[in-house]
Amino acid sequence: MTGVLYPLLPLKEQETASSWVCRLADFHTGGPLLSFLNDQALSAKDVSLGKRDNMLRLSDVTGVAFEELVSRQPEQVAKRRYRFRNEEFSTEFMVGMRTAFCAACILENDVSGSHRRVGIWPWLFASVRTCEKHTSALQYVSVKHWAGKLRNLHEVAPEGQALFQLADSARQRSCSPLQRYLLNRLEGGSGPDWMDNQSLEQACWATKMLGVLDGWGTKPDLNEFDDHDWDQAERLGYEIAQAGEQSIRDVFSDVLRRAAIRRGKAGPSGVFGFLYEKLQSKKLNRDPGPIRSVLREFILDEMVVSVGFNLLGEEVQKTRRHHAHSLAVKYKLHPKTVHRALVAQGLISSHDLDHMSGLETFDAAEGEEMARSICRAIPVSKLAKYMNATRPQVDICLKEGFLQSLAGAEMKVAQVLEGVDAEKVDCFLARLSNEARIVGVPARGLANIPQAAQEAKRYSGDILRLLLEGKLTRVEQKQGTKGYLAILVCPKEVRKLLPRDTSHLPLCKAEAAALLGVNLVALDALLGLKGGVPLLRWVKDTLPGPIKVRIENEEVERFLTTHITLGELQKRSGLHQQTMRKLLRQKCIEPLYDPKKIRVYLYDRGEALAAIQ
Repeated sequence: MTGVLYPLLPLKEQETASSWVCRLADFHTGGPLLSFLNDQALSAKDVSLGKRDNMLRLSDVTGVAFEELVSRQPEQVAKRRYRFRNEEFSTEFMVGMRTAFCAACILENDVSGSHRRVGIWPWLFASVRTCEKHTSALQYVSVKHWAGKLRNLHEVAPEGQALFQLADSARQRSCSPLQRYLLNRLEGGSGPDWMDNQSLEQACWATKMLGVLDGWGTKPDLNEFDDHDWDQAERLGYEIAQAGEQSIRDVFSDVLRRAAIRRGKAGPSGVFGFLYEKLQSKKLNRDPGPIRSVLREFILDEMVVSVGFNLLGEEVQKTRRHHAHSLAVKYKLHPKTVHRALVAQGLISSHDLDHMSGLETFDAAEGEEMARSICRAIPVSKLAKYMNATRPQVDICLKEGFLQSLAGAEMKVAQVLEGVDAEKVDCFLARLSNEARIVGVPARGLANIPQAAQEAKRYSGDILRLLLEGKLTRVEQKQGTKGYLAILVCPKEVRKLLPRDTSHLPLCKAEAAALLGVNLVALDALLGLKGGVPLLRWVKDTLPGPIKVRIENEEVERFLTTHITLGELQKRSGLHQQTMRKLLRQKCIEPLYDPKKIRVYLYDRGEALAAIQ
């Protein structure tokens, strides 16, 4: 048969070239399909594969434009590779050795009276699972011979009552958003940015896998999935993929958190299961697209992966995260020491310093700097010698934050963590030295910091703060000396820059002792500071400085209304102490408390005064 076929049988909307060929044979000859193809010098195999020379020949014999035909039939361009419109993809992107159809659509073809069934190109793609017109799930039959490869629905789809039953039993549902995206993109449309910035096959594969991961976990049996399962997975996955990379990373975070609760410390394969294995597998015969790099970056950002490890096709060049054990191994430290230091430094959170779950990871650069600090640490017990300072001054430096131990404040940890990084100690001493003028002979009146604090009656911490803020003008260091005690300041300047108004404060111990008429040793006993029951209440002084105990004036007055010292009685009577004690004993008046314990003779005020009047 030669020349242009006449009359022309029009192509149906979205009809494939192979479906049209099957209808042409029935329309023009009513005979066997193969005979028609042979008469027109067409190959059944090449038509099914969309080969260009067969499409050209079909265009010649029908008069339909070549471009129209190739826009309806995917073309095989290499082994297991196809091209359709502007997309290239693998055979896995298509329905493969199955023929998909909508039973309701085929029934409509049959009842139209033409008995010519139409196959459309959307049915060729695996992620098209629902008929948009009838909102019903597609049906599938296996390809068993050449007619199946042409997807000749006259040959492969059932007839009569069997077809009616398929149509009636088809699951009702709307088209998935991924199906709509796929068809829209093949028609030249666009969609979410993250999906559009990769091939259509990559976008659909990633969406499907994300849906499985989110809905079925990391160890699903994919061989047991039916088309409804895949439809549900694609719906779940589209909600994730369309929102972009951060949405995908959020899903990965959930997976990592669930894996930590379920299995504890695990590697990437143990955490991400089937998805990681698929992306890591050498059997993967196509580029999976950006989903691999998103997962790879997430793993590097959130999990511990060693340098040199082959992670999803690339060797790891730099570790971004550590856990306590990996950091301990690298720096030859005890893992528990590292764990405690991490908690102390706030790099990880833990309610138990001694419990290592192995789940907490942290920034590798920050962790490694901390580990180097541990290696350089000077124990607090040796800081005074290292700094040329006194231990009380070292304690002040730590308390006021000029120096910081690796453990931080108020945390009981291993001795090594009570030390201070030598680099930070050196930096602190250098800052002090930079404020001083190097001289051969220091000026008169200057003193080192603790001596200046004592002379000025000011707190060493406040003097250090003035010094580091550059507010002291008379600061010297004798040439050839070094360290903390080598820094000399002027007590008078300190006193001037640190004025103290104590009029609003409760009495200090010296003031209270003077009013009570006792010495400081006796006052400590009365306050209970040396043990025993306190006879006077005191308050803590929270202001910087050496004074830590104060006594309210009202408390002193209250005490004096009921108590009187032997010294006050002596002044009132003019009698010698021994005479006074003898007089009181004669009148059966004894001290209220053991003088040996409280270091003072205290009597009941009313009784004692009555006795001497």
